[in-house]
Amino acid sequence: MSQNHTESLLAAAAKLTPPVGVVGAAAAGMTLQDWVWAVTLAYTVLMTLKLLWDWIVYPAVKRRQRKD
Repeated sequence: MSQNHTESLLAAAAKLTPPVGVVGAAAAGMTLQDWVWAVTLAYTVLMTLKLLWDWIVYPAVKRRQRKD
C-alpha cells in the first residue's frame, strides 16, 4: 500500500469515528445529558493532562536534553 493510500484510509477512518461512536452510544441508551457529561469529563481530563505535560514533563525533558 502506498503512503498516500494509507494516509487517505486513516483520514477516512478518523472521519467515521465520531458518527460510529454516536450510533453505538445511542444504541446503548445514552441520552444527550449523558453525552454532555461524558464529553465534558473527557475534555477536562485531556486538558489537565496537557497542563501537566506543559508544566512538568516538557520542562524536565528540556532540562535533561540540555545536560546531555
